Amino acid sequence: MDLARDDVRDTVSNWFDEKVALPVQLGKDMDVLKSLSCADIRVNPNFRSNARDIARRLQSISSALEEISMALKGEIDTFRAVTRKCGIAVLPDEVLSTIFDFAYVDWDKRATIGLSHVNRLFRSVMLAKPHLWTDMDSCADMVKTCLPRTRNLPLTVHFTVHCFVEPSACRLDSILTELMPFAKQWGNLKVYFEYWSAGYDEKRHTALPVCRTSVDTPMLRHLSLYSEHDQDAPASPFDWTQWNCPQLQRLDAEYYFPLNLPGLSNVSELFLTLRVDDTNMSGILSQVAKMMNMAYLSFELANTLETNDIVVFERFDFPQIRRLRITTTVHFHEEDFSPALKRSLFSSLFFPGVEELVVEINGTDFVVYESGWTNACTRNYYYNKEAKRIFRHVDQFPNARVFHLQIFTPLGDHHDSDGYSVVSIPLKMLPSVKRFILDGTTRFDIIEPEDQDETYYVEEDAVAPRVIGHTFPILDEMTFESRDTSIASDWVKMYLHEMKDSGRWNALFKLDVFEYNRSGFGERKVYEGEEALVWCDEVVRLRKIREEEARQASNDFDSD
Repeated sequence: MDLARDDVRDTVSNWFDEKVALPVQLGKDMDVLKSLSCADIRVNPNFRSNARDIARRLQSISSALEEISMALKGEIDTFRAVTRKCGIAVLPDEVLSTIFDFAYVDWDKRATIGLSHVNRLFRSVMLAKPHLWTDMDSCADMVKTCLPRTRNLPLTVHFTVHCFVEPSACRLDSILTELMPFAKQWGNLKVYFEYWSAGYDEKRHTALPVCRTSVDTPMLRHLSLYSEHDQDAPASPFDWTQWNCPQLQRLDAEYYFPLNLPGLSNVSELFLTLRVDDTNMSGILSQVAKMMNMAYLSFELANTLETNDIVVFERFDFPQIRRLRITTTVHFHEEDFSPALKRSLFSSLFFPGVEELVVEINGTDFVVYESGWTNACTRNYYYNKEAKRIFRHVDQFPNARVFHLQIFTPLGDHHDSDGYSVVSIPLKMLPSVKRFILDGTTRFDIIEPEDQDETYYVEEDAVAPRVIGHTFPILDEMTFESRDTSIASDWVKMYLHEMKDSGRWNALFKLDVFEYNRSGFGERKVYEGEEALVWCDEVVRLRKIREEEARQASNDFDSD
């Protein structure tokens, strides 16, 4: 009995010390027997006796530890009743604090106060985390409660500008009375423009007048301004020239741009959304061209259903921008006026410093047009036409090394008799590109538009004509992220053969595709050099087989 007790104690001790589940001496005895041959053990009775003794001791250790484990599990099960009484209080404060950090990203910021009222534990943990109290919205009581708990951390401030249509006027949210004295503590400011028609006199009278005094925000790093697509930009609620924001790094400007804000010179990231017929377009672009610290620009153009004069813009150069994202949307109106405005605008924009270019083209959901559907509408997505409205000159993006084209539709796999999608790949407009990525949510055909400078109006004759490059760039890599990569095989084959025929073949070229089998499972595959051409031929062959099978099945159905 004493030996069995010693074995179990020594096993546990050696496990903690060396992570070896045996007593030290027993392990050595086992090593001796392991080194012997079967013949040695059979002829020596002492070896056989030792083997039986070691086997017995191992079984005894295992049984004892198993009994301990079972007994301990019973105790744990019994003690669960106690831990349930404690609830979440058994968690260390550090764990609870981490949970609150994760939750803070998504919760309604008013939940901060609610959680602090749950119990003393929650309250003590919440009060120990000042960043959970820094979100200030349009509620005076919230501001008064939270401010003392922020310990001078930068604040995230939200407030609304009320824009009244009749009579026209801008009024500020009354919450500014509480927030303005703490402007030096603002770190993230979000301003929402809300539009009111006639009849909201109470809202008009309770709001504050516009602010024309100086505003000192030395900690402000992120400014967001959100207006509405179907409203003209309102009169400025502030005298932006009076703002001091030397640390401003990011500006989100959605249908409203703070012209003459001194801090614009420090902005490194600009997320700009404008309606294509914005009356301040020229002034805004002039201001953006002067923002020499800006390395990233996300520029989204929204369409208009209004008919406007076609403006011929002066040339705008943006040499400071290194990463550029352009987002546009195609309409279902054949004679939509937005294309003409985009064509004119992009003819004036040049980005000689851009190294990474992302172009996202979205298709409008035609469901919203169903009630007013006419012969002037189409269910087809002509992404190829939109691409040539964006890519106007071979010198527009002369140094782009990476080009990512994203094609999205709201209806997913949209390619049937009711409508289809057509894409063009403007590589000849990107002389320096080395990596091309095509991403899409739908099947499409790759077809160049017949009219390379599609125009509908006489006024467009004043816009500079499209200047196209003559040769494809020599790519290092081509990636297709769309579900059906076979649609690109003909185009890829054409590109590769042109590279060969022109003597510019890159033997290290890589084709990266995601291939699905008939069961719907897929995997990423990379084909290098000649393998890419073999892939193209094989995909074309398989596609023809599938088309023939479908044709035969249709004929059999008709004959029945």
